[in-house]
Amino acid sequence: MKVSLLCFVPLFVAVDALGVLPIFISLTDTLPSSQQRRVQVQSPLTASAVGLVFLAVDPTILIALNITVPDFMVAGGILLLVISLNDLLTGEERQRLVAPETLGTVPFGVPIITSIAGWDQAE
Repeated sequence: MKVSLLCFVPLFVAVDALGVLPIFISLTDTLPSSQQRRVQVQSPLTASAVGLVFLAVDPTILIALNITVPDFMVAGGILLLVISLNDLLTGEERQRLVAPETLGTVPFGVPIITSIAGWDQAE
């Protein structure tokens, strides 16, 4: 039981289900219930698949490229800085548009892709 709890708590914090809930509701409130259910199923399946692929392939790639955890910390900080500066310097309000067919995959299954890619922003 203790081991399960020690594994579940960091996973729950990383997924941030309570923090994503308002975003989920705002993006799916106009969808029919069948599409909402599809998004609810597609999101965890996508996140699990991406996580399992990284779990299987990641150590090999990281060792081959000699990438360490501090490298990820620096890269993550730079990525957040670039995204923040982009939002601050443009000074214009943008509405995020997401296709209902891919809503379970992006932004809920793999959320960082929407922040990096410019395809989801409308003027």
